[in-house]
Amino acid sequence: MDSGNSLTSSNFASSTSSSGEGLFSNKNFIIIVLVTLLVFSFLGVNLLFVFGNLIQSIVNIFGPLVSQLLAIFGYTTGTVLNKSADIVSDAAKTGIDIAEGTVQSVGDLLKSGGREVDAKARHQLDKLDKSLNVSGIQYNEPSPDTPSTRFKNPLPQESNPGV
Repeated sequence: MDSGNSLTSSNFASSTSSSGEGLFSNKNFIIIVLVTLLVFSFLGVNLLFVFGNLIQSIVNIFGPLVSQLLAIFGYTTGTVLNKSADIVSDAAKTGIDIAEGTVQSVGDLLKSGGREVDAKARHQLDKLDKSLNVSGIQYNEPSPDTPSTRFKNPLPQESNPGV
């Protein structure tokens, strides 16, 4: 006999287990589970119903605990978001205040550098500055509308709407 072509039992077992075709492969396992469910259903035992009731009882026991944990997590996350928004807005306000102070300082430097401006021009510039910064516009408070009738008049309707 040719030893290269002969198939011994150990070679056959190793070749079938390495290719995934053994007794407990995934395909065979699914077939065994389905056949077991079929046999139990013929006998009147509904295993899916039993497993469903078991899972429902586990959910009834641990559901409130998980719900409380998720509620605490949500509350904590909301608090962190609110505090983060407060800190970011304060930082932005501080940055804007710093920028405003810098621009004011530059403006003061430019104004102090212009001391050679004659008094007449300086007076006109101060007058312009006051007119820009102080508004002479008087705002009147709006008064409530007093209708002549109790109800507003309806809009006139067209004779053939939609045509």
